[in-house]
Amino acid sequence: MSGPPVLVVGETPSLGRAIQDLLEAYAISARLVSDLDPADRAALRDIRVIVAAANSPQSRTLQARLHGHLRGPELVVVGSRDAPGVTAPGIHSVGLPLVPAPFVQLVRALLAGEPRG
Repeated sequence: MSGPPVLVVGETPSLGRAIQDLLEAYAISARLVSDLDPADRAALRDIRVIVAAANSPQSRTLQARLHGHLRGPELVVVGSRDAPGVTAPGIHSVGLPLVPAPFVQLVRALLAGEPRG
C-alpha cells in the first residue's frame, strides 16, 4: 500500500494542520510531519508534492531544496516571505491568507503532473 501523495511539512504547526485538514476536506490524502529530514529518502518514495507550511521569514524546507539537500517532488511553499522571489523549477509559492480553491487547484494540477508556472 502506498502512502499519501502529499506531504505537509508543518514548519508552523498550526498552519500545517490547517493545510492538511483543507487537503483532506477536498479528498486529497496528506500526511503531516513537523520537519523533513532530507536524508530520509524512504519517506519521500511515494510523495508527489511537498507542501511547506511556513508562516515565517524563511522556510527550512525551501532552503534545503535551494541548497541541493532536498530533491524530488514538487514543492509548494505556503506563507514564507522568502519564497515569492524564487523561480527555480519545481518550486511554487502561495501567499497568506490562503485562498482554498486556487491552492487546492494547484496541488491537484501538480499531482496530475500538469506543468505550472
